[in-house]
Amino acid sequence: MPLDAIAACVQAVETMAGEHVSIHRIDLDLLAQRADCTAREERDASRASRFRFERDRRRYLAARLALRHLLGAALGVDLAAVRLAEDGNGKPCLADDPDRCHFNLSHSGGLALVALSRAAPVGVDLELAGMMNADEDLVAACLCPAEKRQWDAIAPAARPRAFLDLWTRKEAALKAVGLGLSVPPADLDAGFEARPIDLRIGEQSVRVWPVDMEGASASVAIAFARCADGGVEGDQKPTRGL
Repeated sequence: MPLDAIAACVQAVETMAGEHVSIHRIDLDLLAQRADCTAREERDASRASRFRFERDRRRYLAARLALRHLLGAALGVDLAAVRLAEDGNGKPCLADDPDRCHFNLSHSGGLALVALSRAAPVGVDLELAGMMNADEDLVAACLCPAEKRQWDAIAPAARPRAFLDLWTRKEAALKAVGLGLSVPPADLDAGFEARPIDLRIGEQSVRVWPVDMEGASASVAIAFARCADGGVEGDQKPTRGL
């Protein structure tokens, strides 16, 4: 498969040098048009078959192809040699050596984001504007008490974007530690400020920061193990948590 066809649909969005994380944006519809997105593994074929619409199946397989392309480039191997698996919590990882390169993928509509890190587990979440309806029940389930007080002060017109920003922060953090939504989002206090924040989730500390994307909300997170003295590995200083 011509790698140029894949590379043309993948854009490096940001590299957090101090955090050892690179972030990549993928145009899924363009990739599905230009490259052979046939499933590389039975797991991918099985999951793709669950989508009701062909467009969504193509997007899913395009995202998996782009992920393999990025991992292959990071590892110095052909994308066909990249074998994926899932850890005990269901988080995707490299089958042969999960710690060799950590990664996470999120897609919404025709776009996807991939985060890569050699340093520590990562999580990423992307939500296109208008793809999620922040109704009262969802807001109540997602916000902690402190956030609910802040929510009341946000102008109604600004609430849809504010909620998506908050949602992606929490989702990215929980994906970084491999828990997903098995932990209620309301258990985390991520706040509404568009800046990097530190959270504590169980025995791990998570740095979360926003990714600037037009027409979408996106966040990326990296998880660090907590030390015996309550600190964290590296220079991270968690300020909020459970």
